[in-house]
Amino acid sequence: MKHSALRIALFALFLGVVFDTLLYQAYVPGINIFLLQIAVCAVLYFLIRPTDVKLTKQILVAGIFSLLFAGTFAIWTSPIGLALSVIGLVCANALLILFVWGHHGIFQHPFSIIGDTLRYSIEVFLTHVNIFGDIRLPKMGTKGSAIVRGCLVALPILIIFSLLFVSSDLMLQIKTQNIQIWLSNVFGPYNIVAHLFFVVLFTLFFLIVLAATFWKRLNFSLPKITESHSRIESAVILLTSNALFLFFLVFQGYYLFGGQKAFASIENLTYSEYAVAGFNQLAVVATLVLLLILTLRHFHGSEIKMKLVSFTEFGLLVQTIALLISAWIRLQMYVGEYGFTPARLFGFWFFLSSALLAALLGVHIARSLSQAKFISQALVFMGCAMLIFTACAPDALTVRLNIARAEQTGKLDPFPLFDQLSAEAFPLMSTVLFSDQYPIGKLDAAITDYCPFVRAHYRDGYILNFTLIPEPLKDEALATDVYIRQEIADFQNRWLTQPVNKEGENKFHFRNADWRSWNLARVFLPTETQNPIITYGIPFPADQIANACGMYVGDPQTQPEE
Repeated sequence: MKHSALRIALFALFLGVVFDTLLYQAYVPGINIFLLQIAVCAVLYFLIRPTDVKLTKQILVAGIFSLLFAGTFAIWTSPIGLALSVIGLVCANALLILFVWGHHGIFQHPFSIIGDTLRYSIEVFLTHVNIFGDIRLPKMGTKGSAIVRGCLVALPILIIFSLLFVSSDLMLQIKTQNIQIWLSNVFGPYNIVAHLFFVVLFTLFFLIVLAATFWKRLNFSLPKITESHSRIESAVILLTSNALFLFFLVFQGYYLFGGQKAFASIENLTYSEYAVAGFNQLAVVATLVLLLILTLRHFHGSEIKMKLVSFTEFGLLVQTIALLISAWIRLQMYVGEYGFTPARLFGFWFFLSSALLAALLGVHIARSLSQAKFISQALVFMGCAMLIFTACAPDALTVRLNIARAEQTGKLDPFPLFDQLSAEAFPLMSTVLFSDQYPIGKLDAAITDYCPFVRAHYRDGYILNFTLIPEPLKDEALATDVYIRQEIADFQNRWLTQPVNKEGENKFHFRNADWRSWNLARVFLPTETQNPIITYGIPFPADQIANACGMYVGDPQTQPEE
């Protein structure tokens, strides 16, 4: 049983409306991404159920991962974590569409995933666009349905040409000015044209995607098994690569694994240069090693009986893991000196994930397992690893680890604690700032002692904000305290408020003002203001500061100019 073209078109229109409703002018991702994914999975399920299309294990796994990645946008706010979620969401949906189309799920190489996605997407577009001609409207004959379809396709084309003609002729603009004003008054406030554009765009996309499954299915042939050859070439490549890696490890062994002693023995070298400078290069090395071995195994076969090739592949993986361990040690030393940040946590995650992936490949090489099986396991592993990193809330975890570090060392570095953190870190940051357990300084005393350097802003008798005068503060502790307060203010301002006016006016709203951007982490942000004034968690009595500094106390609107 297959669905009619009209039924498929109605489901595609439903998805087009849902996508427009949840995405149009949604400036911040939130629960809308999760609702979108639910709508897509629900439509696929209801269309699959009455047909002979099998709900395979691959479809279920890809669908579950797509829902999990979409759900992260409704819970966490870490930019790095959500960036991984975006990658995971795109990949999971691409695989979900491939499997629903009938793909066998066998990939002999990582690049074959990209190749199959592009190849079959182009094929679907070229071969399934003619579903428009198969749509039959109820109570209309073939000729009537064709006329309606022609009108629907002609309408946007005529609008585009009309707009181009009007914009190209000044006299025509003058003659049609009243019509333009009327259209602007009628359609402008509701952005009907923009909504129609997005609805049509998404509807067309889903119509073609669904057509490949429930109208005319694609024919997927199993990948051809490459004949085992190029063993000698593979052995030469692997032997020379192993020799280079071994030379590097031996020659740079003390520098790579020497830790603090190696760092101290090198003059004019910063911790950043020692621990972080080679991160990108090592990330590329680890990625290239995995791709190199997978590519060679693709040509000489997974079940190779030439022990030299397997031994050199295994040796190259071991040396790569050694390099990753070296990078882990150096990054750990760097964190011990300067504290944690989300980016540094990502570095630890990347090194650990790469090492485990290399170890998994080593197991497959030792047991001569199918490479397609490794690709499938690696996809699941990386999906789980990306979800775990996002679910650890790296922004909040950064603060938590820095608090533990401060309890051990007595040092609380403000930069990794407050710089560029998201809403998920706010409760912990509030605890650090305003708890007696983690005193950072008393700003009220600082303002009293250094009135010439600080200008306070207040409302209803309380200090709301302060601005540093360009002269530097002589007291280092005070300067640190002021810096930290400014960081938490910037943090609040960044997540409590956001622009909502496309003309660029200074209008803001707080927290989850748009229901589509609802996010659990942002629920716990304070709702003190819809005003873009930066506020602090501790109010300071304005009368006391006025007595000490000679400041004006009253409504800021009536405050005299200085």
